[in-house]
Amino acid sequence: MDIAADELTAPEIASAIAAATGRAVRYERIPLDEVRAQDPRRAAAIARMWAPDRPAAELQTCRATIPDLTGFRAWLDTPGVTEAFTTYLSEAEPI
Repeated sequence: MDIAADELTAPEIASAIAAATGRAVRYERIPLDEVRAQDPRRAAAIARMWAPDRPAAELQTCRATIPDLTGFRAWLDTPGVTEAFTTYLSEAEPI
């Protein structure tokens, strides 16, 4: 998944959020058919995001053009971001 100036896997994103917030965060893959049964629009958006022919971010070009791009872990350190995640996680239903 392309995020900010990084290309991270979903487990890497969960791990970074856990490290930043000090809260347990895990990634769990939910089958697309299960998502589609609950929310067809969300399933369509997820399918587009993971489509094999979707344009990929050209991160090397981005970094060459803007050398100080903020990576995901650095973005988590931006004032307010970690606090927002912490608030969300404290209000989320446990799985």
